[in-house]
Formats: sequence, structure tokens, C-alpha cells
Amino acid sequence: MVAAPVCSAISNGQTLACLLVLFFSMLCTSANGALSEEEQLDLLEQANEYYVSEERANDKAVALYEDVLEKVQLAEPIRLEIMFRIANMYLFDMGPDLKVEGNRDVSRALEKYKQIVAEFPQDDVKVFQSHGYIADCHSLLENKPEAEKEYLYVRRFALSLPADQAPKYEPYAKAWKDGALNNIIGLYRHDGPFGVAELRRIMRDNPDDPELVKRVDAAISNMTKAEIEDTQTDTGRMLRDIQDGIASLEKDAINEATTVAEQHVAPSFESMQQTRPPDTPMSGVSRFGSKSWALWGGIGGLAILAAMSAAVVTRNRRRKQ
Repeated sequence: MVAAPVCSAISNGQTLACLLVLFFSMLCTSANGALSEEEQLDLLEQANEYYVSEERANDKAVALYEDVLEKVQLAEPIRLEIMFRIANMYLFDMGPDLKVEGNRDVSRALEKYKQIVAEFPQDDVKVFQSHGYIADCHSLLENKPEAEKEYLYVRRFALSLPADQAPKYEPYAKAWKDGALNNIIGLYRHDGPFGVAELRRIMRDNPDDPELVKRVDAAISNMTKAEIEDTQTDTGRMLRDIQDGIASLEKDAINEATTVAEQHVAPSFESMQQTRPPDTPMSGVSRFGSKSWALWGGIGGLAILAAMSAAVVTRNRRRKQ
């Protein structure tokens, strides 16, 4: 649930200017004498330059920001801003190519977001966003129970915001509220029967969220059909294999019935045709011969029907399994 507004908000010139002003205002109250005020300001400026540069040299920016956190006593808003930037860089990219997801360090990002949540008050916008990114990290790491828990937290938090607090969290609150629900469904969307069971559990656990119940129920209805038709999913492939297996069994049964008919019924029919006098009037013997031919023909027909019935029974058993 990577929100584009977050990236733009933390990298524009206004945020940078604000950060520098706040930092400069706190230099005089710094209790750490390891660096002079000029050295401290220079260190932060270098980190900011790397962060907003076109090359996005985030590995260098992270190293410098970490140095700032260690060596400079910062006001809480500045410290939170820097920690949030570091976490975002670990999650989104750690190199110049923003499209290469391999540059991510999701485990490290998760650690940084958790540090933010533990260290700062819960009513801060960046802490609220950090919960959402924690959910994203768990999702990327395929820890679905933890991802679900964090997505639900974000949704509930957004839904419970008092009217006077809502403007403080815009535009993030609405985006995260809807995005969290989409991602909860997405966690189990392609898990077939297991996913259906998990989504039904989520519906049962959240009866006080009618929108969630409605959306999840609709997703389940659509998912069942999609999973059957989509051969790219494990469930779809499994069902397609079952269908192919049934078709193969039907073909084998029909071939077997045909073989039985060719080997047993046809020779008997030909033999009876040869033994019947073609031009003999209907005497008692010839009538017996006619009846015998009809009897053998009936037996042959029954053999074919029996073989076909066996094929149908086999197919039905396979479907039930």
C-alpha cells in the first residue's frame, strides 16, 4: 500500500526548508558537544542534498542521517522526520534505480518503522503512516497474520478519527482507510479455498464494519469464479488438472468398451451370421437360430452399456473426490 503522496510530501522543498529551520532553531539547545554548530548543520545539509538529489543516492543519505541521529540532540519533530525518511528509503529504494525492487531492504525498513511507533506518540501523522508501512513490510515478507493486524489497525484508526482531528490526517486517512481494506482482501485473494476461509473469518471478526463485510463478501463471490478460471493460480491449475484427468478417464473407458465390443461381440456376431442358412425357410431350427442370433446381439449390447456405465460411475467418483 505504497502511497505516492507520502513520497512527494517528504521530498519537496517546503519540507526541506522547514526541516532546516527547525534544526537550526535547536542547535543552540544541543547538549552534545562532539560537533560544533557549524559542523552539525553541515552534516544535516549533506544528508538532505543526497536525499533530494536527482541520483537519489539514498545509501549515502541514510549513512549521514544515521550519523546525525547519533551525534546531534534533535527536537522531537526533526528526529521523527529523519527517522521516517530513513525508513522510507529502506522500503522504497536504496539506489539510483527506483524501479529495481531488489534495492529494497524490507526487514530493515520494518525495524525502523517499528522504532518510530515505539518511540513517538501515537497521535502523530507520521506514526499513523508508519503503521501502514509496517503492514506493507509484513505483506512483502509474506507474514500475512501480522500484515492483516496492522492493516486493520490503520483502518480502525482512520474510521474512529474525531471530526476535529480529521483535517490533520488528510489526505492520508481516507487513502489508508480504503487502501487497508483493499490490501486485507489482497492478502488472501489468490489463496483459493484457504483464502476464502480466511476472508470469512475476517468478516465474522469485524461485524461492526459494514463496509468491510460487504466488500469482503463481494470479493469472495468473485474470487471463487476467478480462481476456477485462472490457471495461473495454484487452485486454478489444480482444478484444470482434475478436469483433464476426468476427460482422460472418460476417453480410456470408452476405448475399453470399444475394445471389449471388438474382441467379444463382433466375432460372435460374425460367427452366427456364417452359421445361419441364408435361404432356408423359417423352420423350427431356423427360428431357433434367429432367436440365438438375437440373444447374442442383446448380450453384446448389454456389454457395451455396462462398459459405458462403468465410465460414468468412474467419472462421478472422481468429481466427488
